[in-house]
Amino acid sequence: MVVSNFPNILMDPELFPEPYGFKPERFIVDGKLSLPDTFFPFGISKHRCMGDVLAKCNMFMFITTMLQRFTFLPCPGEPLPSLDHVDGATASAAPFNTLVISRM
Repeated sequence: MVVSNFPNILMDPELFPEPYGFKPERFIVDGKLSLPDTFFPFGISKHRCMGDVLAKCNMFMFITTMLQRFTFLPCPGEPLPSLDHVDGATASAAPFNTLVISRM
């Protein structure tokens, strides 16, 4: 099994300035999505994840459905969640509370 060292590739400050900062605008050029050649979170070539397209479609459907049906707000009196990640099999956010209000 071949496993790439994605954290070192995707968090390289020479390729992605301020890699630990939440900056989605880094992928927008002239108002359009522009992913650099060095961005391949699902792998490349014959070692690419077979679930790439399925994962992206599922995440899109899940996130858009949640945003359509709910409003997400910070909990009153609690600090905003940290943008730091927790290492594991996949990087994830540290636990935090949020107020979720139904739009229906």
